Amino acid sequence: MGRIYTSTAYLHEQGSDIAKGLLLRAEGKPIGKKGFYWLMVNLATNYGGDAGRADNLKTDKISLQDRYNWAKNNSDLLISFAEDPFVNTGWMYTDKCWQFLASCFELKNLREYQKNITESQDPYGYISNFVCFVDGSVNGSQHLVALTKDDSCAHLVNLVPLEVPGDLYSYVAVHVWNKLSEIVSSMLVEDLEACERYIDKIISIKQKLILEERGSPNRKIIIEEIQTFKLDNQALVEMTSPVFWSRITDLKERRKVIKRGVMTLVYGSTRYGMSQQVIDDADKHNIDLLLFLEYKWGSYLGGEIFCNCRDYLKKPMQLLSIFEKAGERAEKRGEFLSWVVSITNFPVVQNYTKGKVKKIYVQYWPPGVKKSTTGYWDNTLQLNISFIEDTVPAKGKQSQGVSPNVIHSLDAAHLMITVNKANFPVTTVHDSYGSLFADMPQLFNIVRESFLELYMSNPLESIIAQIGGEINDIEIGTLDLELILQSQFCFS
Repeated sequence: MGRIYTSTAYLHEQGSDIAKGLLLRAEGKPIGKKGFYWLMVNLATNYGGDAGRADNLKTDKISLQDRYNWAKNNSDLLISFAEDPFVNTGWMYTDKCWQFLASCFELKNLREYQKNITESQDPYGYISNFVCFVDGSVNGSQHLVALTKDDSCAHLVNLVPLEVPGDLYSYVAVHVWNKLSEIVSSMLVEDLEACERYIDKIISIKQKLILEERGSPNRKIIIEEIQTFKLDNQALVEMTSPVFWSRITDLKERRKVIKRGVMTLVYGSTRYGMSQQVIDDADKHNIDLLLFLEYKWGSYLGGEIFCNCRDYLKKPMQLLSIFEKAGERAEKRGEFLSWVVSITNFPVVQNYTKGKVKKIYVQYWPPGVKKSTTGYWDNTLQLNISFIEDTVPAKGKQSQGVSPNVIHSLDAAHLMITVNKANFPVTTVHDSYGSLFADMPQLFNIVRESFLELYMSNPLESIIAQIGGEINDIEIGTLDLELILQSQFCFS
């Protein structure tokens, strides 16, 4: 899709936090006063901790100027992490700890440079090789909102100017739990109490199970106890799901639970897929209650996330449906969907194929006693073999792939336009753009100008026409795309 991927195994810009924290550019530039501003913003962003504000926002959720001020006010603390990271270990508990620590070293190096220069030298002449990044804000959804000019959701994905960043995940979480609250509050008191007892019992039995070692004879007894309890209370199982999830009261924890489902929505995630994500991720959120999650409870919440996205993200969901239907029609025609992306003229073809499966009969030992209805001896194996040199279209792939591929192709186009506009090296990681601190003031503007240029070319109309979508079924909003240029959180 026009993206590039590294060929090395680990130490590269698309690697983990520690890999990024170790990397420096071969050629540096004087950081400059504006580059110093971005060093401080970068420190606050990577810190991602308490900003010390009454609204309890973290340092990566406040304005860029406030991030700069926070870092400047805490410079001594930040430098102390670099002076003795083994003693001053607070850096270990930050959001992106290795990139944060690397930034602390950069600040320390700058301060040492400033101490050792003469009055005639530039206090910001320090040569920095450090790469600073700005990232898209729920980038897949940003593309959907820009495509549909959805003025009702633009603030959630930061396509309009705001004082603090919009938060799509919290928005969906609030609506999901409001729905759960309505269901729970409408239940009869005796039913609610019965559900609470059921959940408490499941938790108490599973707590015993957790304490038992694998292979212990008691584990089998406890598992049988759970199964018996469930069979005896089948009527309660369906009722307990909203009651179970209503026990999570912290907005940050609710946001964690729904985040992956909302993030993958634009890439073709289904109701079933979201349910499976809730179940698979249960032990990753550090939420004690989810240690006792039942499959039905996870499945239920996945369905609620999907339904709430359909209800409250109407235009993006509508567009995803139109993409999917275009793929279904192409599949019926036996065709591969294809389109050329605006401005870049990058060709995209959904060439999804699989090997034709043929039945092969293999007889083992001499002829058997009798023949089966297939005409072969009973000691014959029927094998289904995929011949990869003889391909056929892969079933379902045209409809499943079109949404993520359209978004990825636009994402790649934005990347290509941005890199082409910049007269300095740009490090790219999909929707993340990096440069030296000295170049970041320019890159910060270029990345917005490129995004606007892409969407002013009306790529939706072009793509829909090429894939045979129903353009009249798309509801277009009134978002003023020019506001993207004024949004500090669009890429930050």
